[in-house]
Amino acid sequence: MKVHHIALWTFRLEELRTFYVRYFGGRSNEKYVNPRKGFESYFITFEGGVSLELMSRPDVTDEAPEENRRGLIHLAFSFTGEEDVLRITEQLRNDDYRVVGEPRTSGDGYFESVILDPDGNRIECVYKKACRVSPSDDRLHGRLLSFYALPLFDFNLTIDFSLFLRCTFRKVDC
Repeated sequence: MKVHHIALWTFRLEELRTFYVRYFGGRSNEKYVNPRKGFESYFITFEGGVSLELMSRPDVTDEAPEENRRGLIHLAFSFTGEEDVLRITEQLRNDDYRVVGEPRTSGDGYFESVILDPDGNRIECVYKKACRVSPSDDRLHGRLLSFYALPLFDFNLTIDFSLFLRCTFRKVDC
């Protein structure tokens, strides 16, 4: 099972659509309109298949999200390196978006910044360095592939259990 989409109400439908397509590489569908209900929406699909549904309807209340409240608090987009996080942060700042969390390395090892989208939703721009995992028994190193684990992605792993019983794994290069 994986996340299919997350939905946001907005009064700035076109502005948010442009924001997520321009800065985060999303692909937008054609606008869906239900004139009877006054409902309009876009699905913005990102690399990996997760979508963000942007929705608008005149009767939705206008309460700004706060940082310390229960419920959904931010969206996070992963980047391929610290330089990419720095680049997008400066690009957004230069385009007059608020940076509310300057680039830094968090306690759990993410290099991240936090900006606000046009509606004030918190957007984290994150990079997590891959951790190299290798066998602790160096005699097996030539016969066993080291593998890299990125906590942001799901992966399947098949191991020959007879080999697994003869060695343990340790984290290195993190």
